Amino acid sequence: MPRTPRRTAIGLMVCGLLGMWTAAIAGAQEPTEREVLMLGARNAWRLGAYDQAIARYRLAIERDPTQWDAVEELGWLLLAIGRTDEAIRQFEAATTLAPDNLTVWRNRARAYGWAFAYEPALDTFDVILKRFPSDAATELERNGKRALWLGRLRPAQAAFERLAELEPNNTEALLIWHRSPHSGNAHGRRRRSTAACWP
Repeated sequence: MPRTPRRTAIGLMVCGLLGMWTAAIAGAQEPTEREVLMLGARNAWRLGAYDQAIARYRLAIERDPTQWDAVEELGWLLLAIGRTDEAIRQFEAATTLAPDNLTVWRNRARAYGWAFAYEPALDTFDVILKRFPSDAATELERNGKRALWLGRLRPAQAAFERLAELEPNNTEALLIWHRSPHSGNAHGRRRRSTAACWP
């Protein structure tokens, strides 16, 4: 079949796209050693190889001690396996590394709460509100948790409902409520819908 100008143009476009794609692949950077360690740590955690995950997180932190994400992830792992004091130190270090990151500060306050260290959690929420005074979600989360921890169920419910409206993807406060003894869902009972957890 003879080559027409249209077929030639399409052929050249396809060759050009393939060339650009090949150049993009060739120019792609290999992952850094830290990135490989982070991936290995996450996979080891998922598989339940906690000591291996901890070792890999620590190596990743050693390779780049300024990256708060590895420090914070190690904190969550340590918290999950019950090494609370070590976990809290990781979250404190993460806020030192990323002092202007609201999420890191909120996670520090949440970690204190998960460790049943309610006073430091509330103190951290207060620090957040001073650093980020216009953050309504943090204020609602703080007020809801404070009320729940003091046994004031109605104000806790109101704060968590408003937080869910403000941040529909923020499941932290609803999870806290859902797992609390006040919700009627503690001690491994069958989960109910979130709406059914309210008194």
